[in-house]
Amino acid sequence: LGNNDILRAGIYNDPYTDRANEINGGNEGLFPFHRPTWDLDMDGTPETDESSPWDWWDPVVWSTAPLGQATLDGMGEPCEGIPMEFCNWDIISRANNPDMTFEKADAYIDTIMNYFAPRACLALNLPECAQLFSNTEDLIDDSSLVSISPNPASDQVIVKSEGENILKLEVVDIEGRLVFSQKEINAEYYEFQRKDLKDGIYLFKTYFEKGVLTKKVIFQN
Repeated sequence: LGNNDILRAGIYNDPYTDRANEINGGNEGLFPFHRPTWDLDMDGTPETDESSPWDWWDPVVWSTAPLGQATLDGMGEPCEGIPMEFCNWDIISRANNPDMTFEKADAYIDTIMNYFAPRACLALNLPECAQLFSNTEDLIDDSSLVSISPNPASDQVIVKSEGENILKLEVVDIEGRLVFSQKEINAEYYEFQRKDLKDGIYLFKTYFEKGVLTKKVIFQN
């Protein structure tokens, strides 16, 4: 459906992306969790299900009264007639999260948030996202320096700067491929012709003496 296409427009330079790319088979936006398995019932077959590894609870609170057997010790419930120390929410919850700790839960939450946040920033087209596109170029934070119109566009677009000569323009597709480059523009205005570019999202990288400013442009018929 193309829902994740915008995510591929970023050039992410962080250890979370590096790790995800080692194990996601090239599927940008996917961070698989490779988890251990346990043979909890000791029948020789590892369990196939695990609850959310980012879950955390207080073992003392959920193994003692009043919450330890809340809703569990009624008639027909799993803890009916069983002492709380042998049947409580902590024991039951650990059946599919046996190594639960705050540190483990916190590590998962931090990992996902640090992986997701720059992609959300890019999808929302926030000006701070300029840092996502490169770690080797001088980046310009002032998005008002360049206007690109119309956007979305069906054919040509006008790239215009405010008081600064454009030195070079590069256009990158959503797969990160350079599809257009024009050097020595040396003007505050450039007319870009779409030609045979397919419908989709493109990054227009406008180069100035003081750095680079990147903006998203959508082409659609």
